[in-house]
Amino acid sequence: MDFQARSKKTSVERRKQLFELYIRRHDRINNWDLVDRSAPYVVGGYLFDKPRAILYKLAEILVHDKEDLIHKAVGG
Repeated sequence: MDFQARSKKTSVERRKQLFELYIRRHDRINNWDLVDRSAPYVVGGYLFDKPRAILYKLAEILVHDKEDLIHKAVGG
């Protein structure tokens, strides 16, 4: 996903599909490597010029997480 999202040859429609797949299956993202690899281009690149309400919704889910590192990542 990351390599496709980074590619200048990837269409706008394909970027949207990658983003939607990421959001639909975010329950499968279970380590920081996956976040670090996908967030900048799959999510950030897609949302660059779009509303970012989905990010606040995802952060709300993580506010009650048991892990301290998660609280740091979402701004405590």
